[in-house]
Amino acid sequence: YLDALNHVLGALPKWVLVQDGRGNTGRMQSYAITQLDYGEIWGSFDANISAFQGQGTTIEVCGTEGDLKADLFSGKMRLRTRKQLAPQILEVPAIEPYAGWPGMHECVRAFLDALTGRIPAQAGACVIAKSHLVGLAAEMSIDTGTWAEVERLEDFK
Repeated sequence: YLDALNHVLGALPKWVLVQDGRGNTGRMQSYAITQLDYGEIWGSFDANISAFQGQGTTIEVCGTEGDLKADLFSGKMRLRTRKQLAPQILEVPAIEPYAGWPGMHECVRAFLDALTGRIPAQAGACVIAKSHLVGLAAEMSIDTGTWAEVERLEDFK
């Protein structure tokens, strides 16, 4: 789910801080609040897969020229700018069906399609590896209780 935020910002975070995280036995986080330092831009990732109000994934972008809130499941988007203070509501159909947890069907399908060569994968091996490096930094932040630096894939070559 963090990959959607990375696509919006066009970057990977340099530092990660998991401020609150708890979950099931083991390392899985069913609830987490995570701060992400992208350099000059900050992101916040709030997840609660045990939510009573149902499942949903939204992206909110707040900037000096306006703000945007997009619901990735319903396809509804709310856009407001400095020049147009009244929110503009846009709607784009969401990809369906959802199987299991949101995104699970799409992830499994993309993985199998990449293996069989049917459809070019939207996320290649480098994108997946970089996402895992962000996850490893989050694990380090959980263990240390402080900011953790995200290692760069280029450092492993």
